[in-house]
Amino acid sequence: FLIYVASKWKVIQIFQKSFSIFQIGFILSLIMVVLDIVTNNNFFISLIVSDSSQVLILKQWLSVLEDSIKIFAEGIFIVGNYQCWQIAKSLI
Repeated sequence: FLIYVASKWKVIQIFQKSFSIFQIGFILSLIMVVLDIVTNNNFFISLIVSDSSQVLILKQWLSVLEDSIKIFAEGIFIVGNYQCWQIAKSLI
């Protein structure tokens, strides 16, 4: 994979304006994965909160936050792909 990227580096540099958008998308995806790991198990939440009713409430809120970040990250990736498409279209 790295050899292929290195061989196509000049072509990839054309889309450098989109790199920051994809970086934001990957950071949001990483946050989403961490929240998914935390909400799939009560162990991590019980380390923060001791009351079982608060564990369930916090788990629900974190699940909502995780799904919101997931949707937002997907939107960011769509924007990045659209920007790449606009750059490619301008080269024709």
